[in-house]
Formats: sequence, structure tokens, C-alpha cells
Amino acid sequence: MKVIKTICTMLMFLLSMQLLANEKIAKQEREILGLKIIGFTDESALEKEGAKLGDILLKYDGKKLKSIKHLQKLKQEVTKEKVKILLKRDKVKIALKVPAGELGAYFQPIAKPHKIDKNAKIIKGIGKLGFDMGIDNSFIACVWRIDEKFGSGISYEDMIGLSGYAFRTQFHKDWCPSSPDATCGKDVGGQLLEKLGYKYEYYLLQNPEIRDEESKERMREKEEIKTIIMKSIDNGWPVIALDLIEIPEWGIITGYQKHGQELFCRTYFDMTEDYEIAQKFPWVICVINGKKKDTELTEAYENLIYFAKDLYDTEKADGYYLGLSAITYWMEKLDNKKFFAELDDEKFSQVNLANTWTIKSLSEARRIGSEFIERHSKELGIDKSIAENMVNIYKRESEILSNLIDEGDIGAYFIQDKEQWTDEMREKQIEALKAFYGLEQEFYSILSEKVK
Repeated sequence: MKVIKTICTMLMFLLSMQLLANEKIAKQEREILGLKIIGFTDESALEKEGAKLGDILLKYDGKKLKSIKHLQKLKQEVTKEKVKILLKRDKVKIALKVPAGELGAYFQPIAKPHKIDKNAKIIKGIGKLGFDMGIDNSFIACVWRIDEKFGSGISYEDMIGLSGYAFRTQFHKDWCPSSPDATCGKDVGGQLLEKLGYKYEYYLLQNPEIRDEESKERMREKEEIKTIIMKSIDNGWPVIALDLIEIPEWGIITGYQKHGQELFCRTYFDMTEDYEIAQKFPWVICVINGKKKDTELTEAYENLIYFAKDLYDTEKADGYYLGLSAITYWMEKLDNKKFFAELDDEKFSQVNLANTWTIKSLSEARRIGSEFIERHSKELGIDKSIAENMVNIYKRESEILSNLIDEGDIGAYFIQDKEQWTDEMREKQIEALKAFYGLEQEFYSILSEKVK
């Protein structure tokens, strides 16, 4: 589908310009209430002292926090061995003492809620999005949150499986970090919407650089896209949209005010507990035009094995290698020492991030896939012994990839320059991918036998 191909092309451009450059992204100047803990590192000092995920760090060494940068500055200034901090958990404030230095936690700034105008149009009840929630695939997570309100309440994990994402291996020929996106390459995001019975359309913001006819048919000027969004909200349907806050991830437009000048939303970068206001106007939207009544998923489950085999059989889709071809191409690129030696800093950041995201996303997809097969082997029409074999293969695949991350041999946040990502580390990844490839061959053989 050309529209999807255009999305991928634009994603590659925007990601290469913005990712790993968060400090350069213009943000709204807002007073923060504190820093929410969204993750811990191994051996986290903060976690050892009793902090929990979701706690909000209010003060460090007696000083109210203004930003993550402010916290870093305060940590550098401390000379004592132990520091007093103040946390908020639900409505309770908790005082702790922690060792000076690194806290071993990841934070998200939390700001005051936005002012809502009397005439604002808002769809209530759309749940939050967040990387700390185990819902890393942003498009599928958006579909899940919308279906949670309007549909049958299928879990995020079952959507990963039912869409086919759990079975898809995909790698872009030019190291685009969009490889894990559900709508890029072999589009499983659209597949999911169709299986769930949703009618939908993509629209793209007008762009003179895009020339293919099918994409141009879907292009609209900003004011027209705004009208489409407002009409959808007025009809009671949220809009899935790309690039609302920070970097190009999918989010959900949940309302508007000031005649559409401000769009309420849920994204992975929200600073409020309530709906955020978008910092940017989206350049791609997915408008849901309703849902079929009494959608039957039996056929979707029964046909999923055939779709999974098709994902393995497809060699390439719009610049993305798939299945065994994706792994082969990936290993060849990792083994190209000349390519890595000639990378400039900008391209290195893109390559490093694409490698990290693809491994992390694929590991998570296989983990969820193994649980999905185990849970739904009967609906999938797979005998118990065969299902157990498939489950074990995907579990081993997930472990192989997650070990690369755990051992620090990949990681956009650990490797900051070319010299850190050594030939030996890439060789280790190649060996891991060879083992992954062997398991994929086993899985493909099972699929081939099943669909004879």
C-alpha cells in the first residue's frame, strides 16, 4: 500500500532528524510537579531504599525539582554520602535517604493539568500510553486503548499476536528505526483494525516531496486535516495520529478546543496524568469510521497461521526485508566493517538506534508470541505437542535477543559513539543472530507443515 510506504519514508526522515536528540526538541515551558519513576536500572539505589514504579520524586536534598536536568545538577553538587529525598505515592508523601550519586532510575516529568475550556470537545475514558506499561508498540497500543473503550476488550498481548506482529521479523535496508513500526513494511496494524471490525482511513499532511499518486490522493492541507479530526471527535471517535509530542510515535487525539487550535491527546511523552495537549500537528492520521457489530474473531484466529507463514515467505516489502531474508541482510550489514568505519555521527546514531529498537522489539514480540500460542493453541488449530515446540522456539529466540541487551553488547543508551561499538561486539551479535536464524528455520518448518 503506497500510503503506508509514504509513512515509512517520512518516518525514516523524521527519526533520523530527531531521535537521540531530545535536548534539541523544543518543549513547552511548563512548571512541573515532580519526576515520575518509570523504570529502574539493575541494582538501583532508589529501588533498594523502597521507591516503587509510579512514585513521584518531589525533592532532592531539600530542593523542589524543576526538571531532569535540575536533578542531575543537584546530584553533582552534593558532597555528603546520604541525601534526603521526598517521594509522593498516590496521596502519601514518603521521606527517604539514598546514597549520593546515581539513583538508578528513569524519570518522566509530571506537570499540572491543562486548562480545559467550557466549549472543549473531549472523549473521556481513553487510557494512558507509556513505555513503562509494557505496551511498547505504539500503533497497536493505540488500537488497544481505543478498543478497550469501544470494542471487545481484547488484551494488548492478544492484539500483538492476532495482528501477526508477534510473527513478523523485519529490517530496513537503510537501517531505519521504523522497522518495528506495525504500519511500516508489511502492514500488520491495518490487518489488526480489519480483524477487529474497524473501518478506517489514513490521511497525510500535504507534502510536495511526495509524488506517488496513491499517497497524493490521501494528502490534505492542514486545515482540512484539522476539520477531519474535529469531525471524528464530534462523532465520538478518537483519532490515531503520528508525531504529536517529542518524536514520531503514534498517539491518540482525544479531543480539541479553541476551534481545533489545541488538540488533546494521549502519547508516550505526556507530562500530565490527564490528557495532554499536542505540541505538534500530526502529519499522518488514522481515522476510524465506525465498527462492525458483533465482530467474530474465530476466523481471524483460524487464518492466523496462514498469515504468519506469509510473513515468513515475504522476502521484501517497501524497502524492508522480512523473515529469514531480514536476518541474513542484518548479519551482512553488521559484518561490513567498511560501512561502520565511514559512518558520520548522525548516521551512526540512526544505525545504533535502529539496531537497538529492532532487537528490543523483536525480543518482546517473540516473548508475547510464545505466550499467545500457548494461550490460544486451540483457537489457532494447533495440536498441543506442536504448540509446545513453537512456544519453546519463540522463548529461546526472545532470550537470545534479550541477552544481547542485558549484557550491554547493544544499546543506543549505552553506546554513544563508533569506538564504543566494537567489531567484537558486532561479531557477538552476528553469532546470536545465527542462533536466532536457526530457530527461525525450525519455526518456519512447523508452519510449512501446518499449512500444507
